[in-house]
Amino acid sequence: NNIKNMIVLSNNPNVYFIDKFLNDNEILYFNKLCTLNQDSFQLSFTENDSSDQVFSNERTSTYIYLSKGKDKVIRNIEDKAAKLLSISSSYIEPLQIVSYTNGQKFDLHHDAGTLLDDNTIQLVSPKRIATLFIYLNDLPIGEGHTEFPMLGLSIQPKKGSAVLWCNLLPNGEADNRTSHRACPVS
Repeated sequence: NNIKNMIVLSNNPNVYFIDKFLNDNEILYFNKLCTLNQDSFQLSFTENDSSDQVFSNERTSTYIYLSKGKDKVIRNIEDKAAKLLSISSSYIEPLQIVSYTNGQKFDLHHDAGTLLDDNTIQLVSPKRIATLFIYLNDLPIGEGHTEFPMLGLSIQPKKGSAVLWCNLLPNGEADNRTSHRACPVS
């Protein structure tokens, strides 16, 4: 069902926009979860070479993880993601809700590892082969976009839509072209 809503944004590397990945009831569910758990959101962080948590101005959002298979709605979304990727839902990471408000952002980074100064990626374990990023709300033009500078892509958040990309090349190395940033939100 989601494949018919899939638009190719880039074909080298593959980056897709999926309209209506979440339905209205799923969006309401997530909004309710955010409201009920607003005090449980934690400061986002990056990790250094020793896997220590580093809190910095590079990543200023807050986040909460949802237990894998937590309930029927979460299992359904995990199953949709797995189906989209043609993998078992057992390979889907626990869902994470990330919240950006009042100028919060996540500077240029890569989802498969540490982005080094020379634009290479130091892979971390476990390898995140692909990323599926789902937007829970609409934002005005210029705010909260997901940008892929090496691809010249800037994706405006649209409620219920998703962006899918592969973090690795066919040989298993990181594809630095999928380095991206979350632009600030007002």
